[in-house]
Amino acid sequence: MTDDDKLKLSQWQTTMALFNITVDSIEECHWDDGNDNFYSVLDDLESMDQRRANPNNAMRAALITQEMGVTTGMINQYIDHLNELEAAAEELKIKQEIESNSALKKLSKKYNYRVIENPARYEKHHHFAFTTADGIPVTARMFHPKWGVVRIWFEWVNAAGKKVRIRKDTRTNSFSLPKSFPQSLAIWHGELGTMSLILTHLVVTNKLPSQFISLKPVL
Repeated sequence: MTDDDKLKLSQWQTTMALFNITVDSIEECHWDDGNDNFYSVLDDLESMDQRRANPNNAMRAALITQEMGVTTGMINQYIDHLNELEAAAEELKIKQEIESNSALKKLSKKYNYRVIENPARYEKHHHFAFTTADGIPVTARMFHPKWGVVRIWFEWVNAAGKKVRIRKDTRTNSFSLPKSFPQSLAIWHGELGTMSLILTHLVVTNKLPSQFISLKPVL
């Protein structure tokens, strides 16, 4: 160490005292990390200076980004914005596919499938209704009593004027998406709205699996 270095460090020690930093305190926390550790912060600055002096591609990109006034927070917000645009575009695509699908149109127009909004009871359940191929009006609801399970309720009035109520519990993956449905609905296969469409389709086309035959409305 040169005499100039010793003089410089002596002046430095006097200046550091203004910040309550002493040689002893530096030795005590030498290996501690954190923003409050003088030695750690200084080491970070030296490392950054070295990276600035010999920048790799990532460092060049970061420096240009900083010069442009762009921060990491701004980048994160922009990524969120792009993801929202992508999600909105995908949602619009799926909506258009649903609205133009002939099988779903048939459920609505021929079999009067509809979602029941603002039900008087069981507000957290998915309520819907339809009319079978035999002309039997059915009201139904579905909900998840626990994860991976859906409970189905069907109600209709038989020929004797008596209300029939059938309950069935099953796994959310019990029904496959019909080939005539928009395949984009597959991502919402386990969603109650999609399941109600699938179940209605199976009933009105008489394609209920044998284990669900109790749900078939009969007079």
